[in-house]
Amino acid sequence: MELEELAEYEKKRKAAKKSKGGGKPDVAGIAPDQIIESTKEAAKYARVSARTVRRWVQEGMYAGKRDGKRIYIKNVLDVYKLHHGKEFSEDRKREQTAEADYKEIKAKLLAMDLKVRTGELIEREAIDRQRVQRIQAVKRAFLGLGRKLAPQLGPIKDPRKIQARIDEQVREIIGIFAK
Repeated sequence: MELEELAEYEKKRKAAKKSKGGGKPDVAGIAPDQIIESTKEAAKYARVSARTVRRWVQEGMYAGKRDGKRIYIKNVLDVYKLHHGKEFSEDRKREQTAEADYKEIKAKLLAMDLKVRTGELIEREAIDRQRVQRIQAVKRAFLGLGRKLAPQLGPIKDPRKIQARIDEQVREIIGIFAK
């Protein structure tokens, strides 16, 4: 059944619905080999899930009734499978992209949270606090360098010994920063 045939069929279905006071149209004119008796069989025929078939019905795909049970028509399923959902609107595409991005970000956040809890990652605030503490320790050490070295260097007259003492103290300060 092509799209034109489906459109014609939908017109007839709507006309029958109006004439019968809103009931489903009669499916007597449809060949028995075109009728599928259950949602599960319809899903198997269309190679989709039963949930997809139910969603198609909610979205407007025709599903008749016989003896109080829902029936499906193979040609209608074929057309829905071929055409339905293939042409997404821009809004639907954006929604799907946003949903995929959200899931990806959520997965990354959960992975990072796990790494923080297992100690593989340290929170940025903790790193910043440690960095500030090291910088303050180095600053204090350099500011106190003159006071510390003055008594030690007073009696030393050899410039090489003075330089060696200063280098030793600077290495100690750098060691504080490297912790």
